[in-house]
Amino acid sequence: LKAIINVPPAHYRSKASVTYPIGDHESPIGFVRLSEPIDFGTNLLDQLKQALITAGIGAVILAIIFGLWNSNRIASPIKSLAATSAQMEGGKLSVRANLKTGGEIGALGDQFNQMADNLQATIKQLEDERDSLRRFIADASHELRTPITALKNFNTLLQGPAASDPDAQNEFLLESQIQIERLAWITANLLDLSRMDAGLLELDLAEHDLCEIIESSATPFETLADEKGISMNIQLPENPVKITADRPRLEMAIGNLLDNAIKFSTENGEIRVILENDQECITLKVCDIGQGISPDDLPNIFERFYRGRVHNVEGSGLGLSIVKSVVEAHGGTVDVESIPGEGTTFRLVWECPNLDSYEKRNHVTRDAGN
Repeated sequence: LKAIINVPPAHYRSKASVTYPIGDHESPIGFVRLSEPIDFGTNLLDQLKQALITAGIGAVILAIIFGLWNSNRIASPIKSLAATSAQMEGGKLSVRANLKTGGEIGALGDQFNQMADNLQATIKQLEDERDSLRRFIADASHELRTPITALKNFNTLLQGPAASDPDAQNEFLLESQIQIERLAWITANLLDLSRMDAGLLELDLAEHDLCEIIESSATPFETLADEKGISMNIQLPENPVKITADRPRLEMAIGNLLDNAIKFSTENGEIRVILENDQECITLKVCDIGQGISPDDLPNIFERFYRGRVHNVEGSGLGLSIVKSVVEAHGGTVDVESIPGEGTTFRLVWECPNLDSYEKRNHVTRDAGN
């Protein structure tokens, strides 16, 4: 009879055991083996403990790596913003933050760049106004010098040799009045001209009929044209030509062209004002029959105070500069063609609609009734 029954495999038995023979010690019929039972719970706990320790170490390492990566991901854009701010502080206003990230940091970068764009645009506007004012001071000092000198001389003569000559006094007073009116006109228009050149002048825009504006502009010059025997031929379309404009300034520009046409037209000549309107553009032509413009003067006639080679005609040299600035402020263009001895044609062109190009560049004030 076998005394050891269902002996468990060796790996389930404890290494610490006691074996005792059954029967004769020399020839036992069997053995009794006693051993401690295997503590499966302890082994499992030891293995679990080892696994947890390993997992914990791994988790700590991964947390450190992820923390370093995440902190670098957050800190890098902020460092980039700080570097960009430092460059802008140093005067490089064109630099922008290049943040290749999304979320709140990306939104912050976009807002920063938008702020930088607005700041650069504001500073550019201030620089333009500064340059405009500098040109204004230079131009004003140049142009005001002549009437001021004339008034000073007239005053000196009136206090001296002409003090007892009524005819001379009347002549000097009349000339002084002309110079005073010239000073008043220059001071009233030169600053607006400088601001228009810099795109800083706000226009009071509303929709008008250009035909009405032309007729209104031409009315004050009809008497002057009649005195010189000049006929004014105004050719307008039958239907209204709608244009978005600051009417007083546009009338001033057209009036300057008519004034120039009368000055330089020959007696018994003709001035033609032609308005054309198609689907692509509006074109206004002011043509005169007169002495024309020298080819040498033609490239410079729109410069302020440029009077060319003709010095026997009154004027400050600002009229055509105002025409150019007003037309461009309304989104149009102006050019000129002239043949010496035959005449000159000024052409004002606005693409349809004329408002878009102005509103994209400037802040406008609209008439509430339109």
